[in-house]
Amino acid sequence: MEFKLEPAMEEQDPAELLAVHEALDKLEELASRKAEVVMLRYYVGLTVDECAEVLDTSPRTVDSDWRFARMWLHRELSGEAGT
Repeated sequence: MEFKLEPAMEEQDPAELLAVHEALDKLEELASRKAEVVMLRYYVGLTVDECAEVLDTSPRTVDSDWRFARMWLHRELSGEAGT
């Protein structure tokens, strides 16, 4: 499965959604704010600025969290996490 995490995609494959959800549960245990950023961007479709307002943090922090979470999730979902 090729994985591309993009904010609030309109047509989503159910298998991909399940895989993202399971990986997101793992991320939430490790870094809850980063997981919140993913939920707000990926599922809700908020912008970086909107996420910053909701999370009461700076847009720069949200952007950093988003970049980290995307890389982490990509690694988890591509099966590279254990290597």
